[in-house]
Amino acid sequence: MEGMEKFSSIDRVVGDVSEGVKEKITEIAEQKFEKQDRPEFEGKEREKTPEEMKMVQLANFATNEILEKYHLEYVHTPPENIHIMRKGLWKNFEEGTRGHFYPLQQMIALEESPVKCDTMLSMIHEMIHFKSYTALQVSEKTKKTDLYRIGLQVTDRNTEYEYFRSLNEAITEDIAKEICLDLFANQHMFDEEWEETQNTIRHYLKLTPSNKPRLNTPDVFYMKKGESSIEEKNQYEIKAFSYSVERQALHLLINTLYERNRDQFEEKSEVRGLFIEAMLTGNLLSLGKLIDKTFDKGEQGYSTFRHIGQMEGIELLKMVDELVKNKKYRE
Repeated sequence: MEGMEKFSSIDRVVGDVSEGVKEKITEIAEQKFEKQDRPEFEGKEREKTPEEMKMVQLANFATNEILEKYHLEYVHTPPENIHIMRKGLWKNFEEGTRGHFYPLQQMIALEESPVKCDTMLSMIHEMIHFKSYTALQVSEKTKKTDLYRIGLQVTDRNTEYEYFRSLNEAITEDIAKEICLDLFANQHMFDEEWEETQNTIRHYLKLTPSNKPRLNTPDVFYMKKGESSIEEKNQYEIKAFSYSVERQALHLLINTLYERNRDQFEEKSEVRGLFIEAMLTGNLLSLGKLIDKTFDKGEQGYSTFRHIGQMEGIELLKMVDELVKNKKYRE
């Protein structure tokens, strides 16, 4: 793969400190990227299987292809920087999450799963975070180093409020879903799980509504029926792509921006590309201008783009839906 390679995920350090201090922080990040010495993982981490090592290779290739598309330096995430944690022993995962990227430690931690498709998705999602635009900040009060930017997500330097968190997760999972659906269908290591999933979904779709549990089948990437003959949701082992509500909001936003700016875009994928490019480069200006131009500002003259950044989860979806219906958001 052509292009220059970066030796950590850090793109910039901001804060009221000297350039020498910023260079030192960058140097420390590169050292942590190079050497993953984590004694606290002893007894909690396990060795990767040969298939998991293959997954690291697949994930790096797929994510670096995206970076190359936008003419960006690529980051090869070494297997040593991806830690497979034994189930139940690593307490730092947020509820419902499969893994986490730690920018300051330059590492990804994933909870082990017997489902290969599950591990692949977790790895790619966190690797996209790893390769998104990342900036650290030095607190003016504490002088400690912390995260300032990752992808679309911005941490306010005074209030520590996180803007665009939901939108950042939405576009990350949207890309991960696109990559994974291709891998699940075309890589032999996933053949057994993928075939069983498709067969189980076909069986599920034939059920009558009275004995069919509610399920968003387009988001299901692994489904296995239990031994019981009773058709209940808890008789299925189900794994689905995350951030469903946030991705709904993202797609609604992309569709509307495309429909109302046909003179600017030939295809809807170009609008989606603006979100991806902003996430990878850290440049939110073009995206922000497009959203503010498309949707009228409210009576107070606030930025619609900034207001979107304040919304999370279902509130984000409600706001975007209101924008679509009324062409502007009313507080």
